[in-house]
Amino acid sequence: MNGKSGKWKGEGGGSRETTSRTALLVSCCSPRAVRHVVSRLGVTLIELLIAIAIMATLSVMFLGASRAAMEHSRASRTKMT
Repeated sequence: MNGKSGKWKGEGGGSRETTSRTALLVSCCSPRAVRHVVSRLGVTLIELLIAIAIMATLSVMFLGASRAAMEHSRASRTKMT
C-alpha cells in the first residue's frame, strides 16, 4: 500500500511517465489493446538472447568477409611484384 493515499501501487500510484503513456494509449486505442501494450513494456530474456545471437552472426559474417578480402588483396599484391 502507498502510505499517503491509501491505494495499492497498482491503483494509479505509478510514475508520471507511465501515467502519461497510459493516457496516450487510452486516447487512441481500445481498452483491450491498452492492457496488452501496457503489460508488454519490458524485454524478455529470450528476446534479448535472440537479438544478441543475430548480432553475433552478423558480426562473424562481416569479419569473415573482411578477412577474405584482406587475403585476396594480399595475394594480388604479391602477384604484382
